[in-house]
Amino acid sequence: MSKVQANCLLLLAAAFWGFGNVAQKTVLDHLDPLSAVGMRCLIAGLMVAPLTMLEWGRKFGPGYWMSLIKISVLFSISITVQQVSYLDTSVTNASFLVSTATVMTALVLLGRSSAQRI
Repeated sequence: MSKVQANCLLLLAAAFWGFGNVAQKTVLDHLDPLSAVGMRCLIAGLMVAPLTMLEWGRKFGPGYWMSLIKISVLFSISITVQQVSYLDTSVTNASFLVSTATVMTALVLLGRSSAQRI
């Protein structure tokens, strides 16, 4: 892949990310935050449902289900807080906060996994 192609793909990804934030703010003009969260999770669940068939019958290690529950609860809390915060801010500020949170989550995870190796 050339540099120009890579830069164009990054620009396209950034545009989709920004359009998503605009769409999210527009949705909240018509729905309350919890309904928006429910719709997002329903759509995501329907999109992921076919992939679960690939994992059918697979054996998982100890602690898998507890980790899955913890991640699901944390995701539910964070997406609800995100939706509520979209109500009182501009699209630009909301995009900045969501993008910053996305980067910070990865950095915290990286720092945590490094600390566990020590």
